[in-house]
Amino acid sequence: MGLDELKRKTLQNLEELEKHGLVSKESNYQEMLNAIAKDIKHKNRRRIQRRSELEKVKNTLNNLATKTAYLDGQIASYNEYVQACIHAMSDNKGSKKTYFLFSFSLFIY
Repeated sequence: MGLDELKRKTLQNLEELEKHGLVSKESNYQEMLNAIAKDIKHKNRRRIQRRSELEKVKNTLNNLATKTAYLDGQIASYNEYVQACIHAMSDNKGSKKTYFLFSFSLFIY
């Protein structure tokens, strides 16, 4: 897009904004200049805010990874415990006393 075409497109857009009452030709489109200046002024603030949000997201991701590692360890520990219990129960096969997991004698006081 050349400079002449860019100027023409800009004037068309300004006329469209003027039709909607957002800028006026009498004020030399001062409203538009003020809006552009405001955007430039707040650009750094938005950049800092985005950087802060990104840092929070990274921190949350690291915390989730730590929690995942902890919970994976808990699962492994639980699985080892269950396997040890199963092994201990299988070693006592010769025992005379048998226990039923869901027998009524467990619920009678």
